[in-house]
Amino acid sequence: MHHIYHTTGIIFDARETGEANKFLTILTREEGMVRAAAQGIRHGKSKLRFALQDFSYAKIDLVRGRDVWRVTSAQPISSFLSLSLSRDTAPLFKNIIKLVGRLYDGESPNEALFDHLMETFTALSEKKFTATDLKHFEVVVVLRILYHLGYLAHTKENDALVRSPLDGRLIEEAAKVRAEMLTAINQSLRETQL
Repeated sequence: MHHIYHTTGIIFDARETGEANKFLTILTREEGMVRAAAQGIRHGKSKLRFALQDFSYAKIDLVRGRDVWRVTSAQPISSFLSLSLSRDTAPLFKNIIKLVGRLYDGESPNEALFDHLMETFTALSEKKFTATDLKHFEVVVVLRILYHLGYLAHTKENDALVRSPLDGRLIEEAAKVRAEMLTAINQSLRETQL
């Protein structure tokens, strides 16, 4: 008997395999970055189909097999697909997905990162940002991702930027120190050598 892991997760990537299956990359809150097989998901009658669309946020039940995780059930909570389709938010959203996918490997939980991404995607979904605000917002988001993944030093300034609410006031503050933040981000990314 396999233990069933109950978690919430965001579908980062889905690749078709076999006749009707998909292999999913799921960022979960409790298990970290999980790669899992979803059997029969491409069949029209599949109950998993709607819950596990690209960039869906869902409650997911997983079992760990000998070689791979398997999705046993899922319930949709919401979807961030519109962020990947909007002309305004698509570049930023796709950059975030790509960066996290590149830097966060493994099945170790990182609840702070997961919560940050949920806050980020929710803010992008609910608020209207100017093009300038989006540039400053992106710098804050990337800095926070690097911080939560351990690629950025824990300094008083970084700690303050990470703990502040992701709102208009933080965007204004970020605009003032954008050059310093970009320097820290670029140095951190160079040091990852990825």
